[in-house]
Amino acid sequence: MNNVKLKLSIIANLVAVLCLVMLGVVTFMFVKEAVFQEIVEKEIDYVKTAKVELDTFNGLNAKNLKSMEVHIVEALRNKPLDTESILNEVGPILKAYKDAGNYLNVFLALSSNGKLLMSSPDSEAKKENALFFNDPSYDARMKDWYLQAVKNKDQGYMSPVYTDASTKLPAFTYSRALYVDNKLVGVLGIDALVNVLQSKFEQTPGRTFIFNEDEYVYISTDPKLLTKDGMINPNVKVISELVEQHKDYEPFFYTRDDGDERFVICANSNGDRICSTETVEEVYMPVFDIAYIQAIIVVFTSLFSIVGLYFIVSYLLKPLSTIQLGLNSFFSYINYETKQAPKSIEVKSNDEFGSMAKAIND
Repeated sequence: MNNVKLKLSIIANLVAVLCLVMLGVVTFMFVKEAVFQEIVEKEIDYVKTAKVELDTFNGLNAKNLKSMEVHIVEALRNKPLDTESILNEVGPILKAYKDAGNYLNVFLALSSNGKLLMSSPDSEAKKENALFFNDPSYDARMKDWYLQAVKNKDQGYMSPVYTDASTKLPAFTYSRALYVDNKLVGVLGIDALVNVLQSKFEQTPGRTFIFNEDEYVYISTDPKLLTKDGMINPNVKVISELVEQHKDYEPFFYTRDDGDERFVICANSNGDRICSTETVEEVYMPVFDIAYIQAIIVVFTSLFSIVGLYFIVSYLLKPLSTIQLGLNSFFSYINYETKQAPKSIEVKSNDEFGSMAKAIND
């Protein structure tokens, strides 16, 4: 009888464990997907925040350039447009905007001779508002930022990010054509470092970075990702190749050169890519922790359940043991194995066992 009780307990628990495992697997799948979607939404927010920061940075610089154009046009209206007049009238304005915007350089390239009037660290060192670039062979009219600004005179021009030769830091050049009384005077420009934007990024959560079409990372929440000495990060190269196959804010996976699997979300901004990455392990770690805890609970619950069911079954089958003893005593008597008459089977339960005992007694 004890063997039957143990078997019943184990079988009942195996069925229960199987149901719990099936429920756990289904729960794991749903929780895994829910957690992934939650992480994706968080990473999308990181990318959107970075895009807003970059667009705000570019928009502010373009706005300042337009405002400076208005001031310079007013200063030069009805004035002779010779080199000396431009130096006296435009120099203080270039200096004022350089200081207000904390720019690297603010300049005006003349259409008449290609000379470059610039408010820069060099002019500051000499305590001048602005100075003409002292290189007789230099002709600003041959530069791409000049040609593009004249070509796009209504919108202006923003250059791709580049490494400034003097500071070795990433920078943008914003330029727009300057007309006075419908006459092209030159091209007005700003050289803006992105170090201010980089400092903002370092204070934000997530692992977000921005790179251009040359896979040059110029802004990142993790300074280690920044491109230095022209060395392209091989992982950025992989992302750059995969991002073309996906839409903005569409997650995709890639494997780093160290074997670490990550998922990425990217968005386009003026041809550059803003991306955020996260390791797959970190994404799913909470889900696996929950699954591990559930497994431990199932194991210990099953062990306690087997013991508990054993005693419960033993209690419920106790009338059957009494009936068995009564029947054994009866058959021993009629087979002359004992001379003692069997007693009535005492089972007080109102279930099937009680009915069976009553029928045997009758």
